[in-house]
Amino acid sequence: MKIVTVDVVILGAGINGCSAAYWLQKRGKSVLVLSKDVDGIATPAAGGMLTPSAEAESSEQVLLEFAKKNCAFYPEFIRMLESESQRSCELNMNGTLMPALNNDDRVRLEHLAERQEQLGVDTTWLSKKECRDFEPCLSPKVLGGLWAPNDHSINPKLLLESFKIAAMNHGAHFMTVFKDPKLEISDNQVVGLNCVLYGLPTRVLARHVVVATGSWCNRFLPRDSQLPLRAVKGQYLELSGCSLIQRVIRTPGAYLVPRGNGTIYVGATSEEKGFDNATLAGPLFELFGQAWRLVPGVYESRIKLTSAGLRPALRDNLPAIGPTDVNGLSVMTGHYRHGIMLAPLSGLMMAKLIEGDDGGPFADVFSPLRFKKDQAHELTRAS
Repeated sequence: MKIVTVDVVILGAGINGCSAAYWLQKRGKSVLVLSKDVDGIATPAAGGMLTPSAEAESSEQVLLEFAKKNCAFYPEFIRMLESESQRSCELNMNGTLMPALNNDDRVRLEHLAERQEQLGVDTTWLSKKECRDFEPCLSPKVLGGLWAPNDHSINPKLLLESFKIAAMNHGAHFMTVFKDPKLEISDNQVVGLNCVLYGLPTRVLARHVVVATGSWCNRFLPRDSQLPLRAVKGQYLELSGCSLIQRVIRTPGAYLVPRGNGTIYVGATSEEKGFDNATLAGPLFELFGQAWRLVPGVYESRIKLTSAGLRPALRDNLPAIGPTDVNGLSVMTGHYRHGIMLAPLSGLMMAKLIEGDDGGPFADVFSPLRFKKDQAHELTRAS
C-alpha cells in the first residue's frame, strides 16, 4: 500500500474545497484535494451573483452581514487571485437592477427597500426612464426598479478554475478518485483516510480532513457527526448570442446574469426534490418566460445549455464551517444559494480554524456543532 503524508486533506473540489485549499496552501500548509465526478455539483450550476441586497428580506441578519463582508472583499481579492492564477474571473461590477413589471412588483420592492435601509444595504429607487437608460433592452412595461450599486456578479466556473490554479501554484495537489475515500479515525482523532489513487490502494496520513462535498457531506461523516443537510434542486439555462444586458437583472421569478461572449445565465428554480437533478421542460419554460418578459430580445437567443445543480442546505439555512466533534475532522457545507458569494471568507475562516485561530466573529454561529447544542437543549427541555 502506498503511503502519502500531508497536513490537510480536503474532500471535494467545489468552490468551498478550492477556497479552503487556496488559503491553507498559501498560509504554508501542505494540501491534497480529492474529488469525485458526480452529477449535480452545485458550483458549475451557480449563477454567480454577489447580491446581499436581494437577500435582505429572507435571510438571517448574520448571513447578510457575512455576505456584505465577502462582497466588500471581493474586488481586492479577485485582483489578487487573478494575478496569482493569470486567469480572468469575469467580475462584473455594474451592480444589480431589480425591476418592477407591475404594481404588485412595485409594492414588494418598496417593502424590500425599507428592509434594506434598516439593515444598512445601499439601494436607490430608479424611474422607468432611469432603468431603461441603464438597460435599454429592458421591457417597456417596466415601471421602475431598485438599483443596488454594490451588488455584482462573477463567473463561477472561471472563479473555480482560478482558485484551483492559484492553489496549485502555491503547491496544493488535486487528484480525482473513482471510489469514495474512507476516513480513518482512532481514539476520536482523524488519522487520515484510505483511497485508491492511480489504481493503487493508498493510505493518506493527515492531522486534518475537511469534508467539503456539498450536498453529499453526510456520506463521509461519521454517524454522530452528520448534519441536518438536504439537497435543493436548481434548474437553469444559458442563452448565447445575446449581448443584451450589462448587469444582473433580478426578480422573484428569475434572475439574468450577463457573462462573457454574449452569454446570459437564467436561473433558477428551487425544488425540494432530494438528489433528483433531472432537467424538465416545464420549469425551464417558465424561467425563459420570465426572462422574455424582462428582456424581450432573448426571444432571438440560442439555447447554449440547460442543466441543474443540487444546493446544500441546512435546517437553519446557515452554512456549517469548522470542526466537528471528531478531532481533526472539519466540514464546509450548507451555503445553499450563497456558495459563490461567501466563498472567499469561508475558505479563509476554515484555514484560520485549522491553524488554531478563533476563526473570526462568524465562527461560532456557523459552527457545525451548533446542531449538537440544539439537540442537547431539546433533550433538556423534554426531561
